[in-house]
Amino acid sequence: MSHVDDTMAPAQPRYPLLAPPAFAAGYPASTARPSSIFNFVGATPDATLTVRRVLEENNRAYDVYMRARFAHNHFSHSILSRYALGAPPALLQKTWEADRGVLVPLDPATEPDRDGPDISSTFPAAITTANWASKATLGKKPAYPLYLAFFHGEVARLGVVPTIETYLLSADANGGGDGSELLIRLVAGATHPFIHLGLGVEFGERLLVAEALASAALHDHRVNVGLFPHGWPQIGLPQSADGNATLLEIYAALVADPRLDPGPFDPELTYSEGMRASVAGERAGVIQRLVARWDLSDVGDAALPRHIEEVAWLATLIAGGTSKPGYPTRVDFFLMHVLTSSIFLPALLPPLGGNGRRIILQTYVLTILQIALARGRPKLYPAESMSWTATPAPKAPAPPRATDVIGDTASAAERSPWLAIVANSIVATDSHVPKSIRALLHYAQMYGATQAGAVPGANKIPGGEALDGSLFVRVAGRIMDVTGWVAAGERERRWDRSGLGWDEVWDMPDFERPIETAKTVE
Repeated sequence: MSHVDDTMAPAQPRYPLLAPPAFAAGYPASTARPSSIFNFVGATPDATLTVRRVLEENNRAYDVYMRARFAHNHFSHSILSRYALGAPPALLQKTWEADRGVLVPLDPATEPDRDGPDISSTFPAAITTANWASKATLGKKPAYPLYLAFFHGEVARLGVVPTIETYLLSADANGGGDGSELLIRLVAGATHPFIHLGLGVEFGERLLVAEALASAALHDHRVNVGLFPHGWPQIGLPQSADGNATLLEIYAALVADPRLDPGPFDPELTYSEGMRASVAGERAGVIQRLVARWDLSDVGDAALPRHIEEVAWLATLIAGGTSKPGYPTRVDFFLMHVLTSSIFLPALLPPLGGNGRRIILQTYVLTILQIALARGRPKLYPAESMSWTATPAPKAPAPPRATDVIGDTASAAERSPWLAIVANSIVATDSHVPKSIRALLHYAQMYGATQAGAVPGANKIPGGEALDGSLFVRVAGRIMDVTGWVAAGERERRWDRSGLGWDEVWDMPDFERPIETAKTVE
């Protein structure tokens, strides 16, 4: 009689995979492939097949929100960031098994009261081109399966770029009196639908394009609709007499403008409340006029990379250059989303026509300025960021000194910092870590050789003359210091959520803002 040694059997995942509901049986297959803009080693046939399988499983069985219904399902962001950074198939699978523990079923009928009273009886049987903007479903989270099926069909019918143009850039998709404004909804929710769409385009994943548009349709845009001119984007920004400012100059002007004072420190202020307050009164108009100073008259193929580069420098400094000198480094959780979302412009913009490129760029920059204002309008400290080491490494004991090598392997100054940064980021349980590191690594690849004095607009901001292309590795290392070099044995640590623009928080190291609830977050 033979016996099976249970100790040799594969461990069962802590969170079993949910079966997809019957209505998802016809959902399309994954089309994911390696990134179209980010070049790094590690993608293999097996890794690609693993990514496709788990993205299909997520698409067919799980909601785009997590158990806390104001929090987004980050799994696709997590898996594709780790895949792009070279995570092998086994790690990709374990990422899926870990992440799905906080997810909820795609079929709302399994938990009909998840969002309060069951309102599904008010929904149509299906979303169509005739009713997709109906107030009966728009902005209603339980309608996600209906929108997902609809946008799967539209992506199949029209193709990716025409679907984006039809539902994000057209007049019909952005008003007409029905309040649809899907483009504005796309950049709500701390830019999560925008990130989702960017991943879909970058990795050629049609499932994510449909998920992104469905997610945008669910978002309540009351936190950001006031930022934009009424009728946006068909009604554009006001004309500016000074239309040649760089984004770094524009951000400096935002910080200096007394009309944009974020107000006194309020320890009870939530993120969403701060977003609403940031565009109250005359503030929205002031922000619009600031962004109008950015010259986008030429967004052709030759000029577009220059605009994208400006966003890269500003996004990196907003996330990694707002820690006040003389205090322990902090990286704001919401400002970090400016960095992680910015990487998708090189994928999203080139397939679009000139007007579409201009609309997306202006929409995005308006959004990141609103987020910064909602976080207390933090100053940029480029000299502080440039004082951080350009050869970051874990504080754990260095590897032993080898003999048959060039240099000293025990010296961080003689090792590649990026190898340790990537190795630590892809095993972090918080997906925002690999997302941040991937953006910074991409920018280091693109702009890492930039000399001091060559950063667009840097000479117009205090301390900007010190900026050069080493900024990206310096910020990446400091993010690892803040969040933890977990592969080296450090404990994972949290991002800051205090609102770094208010001076009071710097003397309150343990301050925590109130937890967002479904009532305070769109």
